Amino acid sequence: MSQVERIWGTLVLGAVLGLHPAWAEHSFASPDLSRDARLSEEKGLPMLVLFSADYCRYCTRLSEEFLVPMQRSGEYRDKVLIREVKIDSYTALRDVGGQPTMPEDLAYRYDISVTPTILFLDHRGRELTQRMVGLGTVDFFGLYLDAAIASARARLRAEAGA
Repeated sequence: MSQVERIWGTLVLGAVLGLHPAWAEHSFASPDLSRDARLSEEKGLPMLVLFSADYCRYCTRLSEEFLVPMQRSGEYRDKVLIREVKIDSYTALRDVGGQPTMPEDLAYRYDISVTPTILFLDHRGRELTQRMVGLGTVDFFGLYLDAAIASARARLRAEAGA
């Protein structure tokens, strides 16, 4: 196999894997929110945490139509940390304080009863702005999401300056 064929094959494989929804689905799943909280504090960024479930088709749509493109675009890299907690997972994770917990218990602590729900958190796990519950009107969801991110960033800056 020539070098050109190997490079071409690598590019094609990368494109196929990069576009596959199952591949993208796990790109912002986080088993350690305490590590993410430290990163949030270091960079001065809010954490966008999607609480979702495998059985929730609206969660899949929200992720595929909004969060994955946001992450891939690179435009949000300096605006927000995007993470996901699947409440129907049986895999333990660490909360922002570093304590082991189950996803369902973390959702209970934040009083989440509907998926999808998006929280905008600071590095201590406190909500910075109004949460987004459900998918709502898809045509305007991106605008609402951007406004919530801007609001969370503004509050984080205001608290840092206080």
